Amino acid sequence: MAIFFVNQKNTYKEERAGSYLWSPKLNKNGANNSSYKLMKEVKKGDFIIHNAGGKITAISRVEEDCKSENKPNSLNDEENRWENDGWKVNTEYYDLSSPLPISDLKDWTKEHPQGGGAFTKE
Repeated sequence: MAIFFVNQKNTYKEERAGSYLWSPKLNKNGANNSSYKLMKEVKKGDFIIHNAGGKITAISRVEEDCKSENKPNSLNDEENRWENDGWKVNTEYYDLSSPLPISDLKDWTKEHPQGGGAFTKE
């Protein structure tokens, strides 16, 4: 079992409503992105901590291993930021009754740097 931390800046509402996480396989320049590649490591039974809008809003349990899948139609991408080819993880979200500001975790984040990506593993 692993614990992952994901930053869902613009996609939290859609992904939460659909009980999934999705990322493109490549960044918009066509290059590999370390956080996107990390999605492939997500396995059934892992946990994900969700950061949206600077707050930990939910924790989810992964329901099946990550799989290759096209961008979901429900994902708002009006700006065409991503290619269709991507990684998808189905999860069961558990919302926090009081979202925790990420600023409250400064000491932890100093010891566990995020590496500039949207998706990291502990």
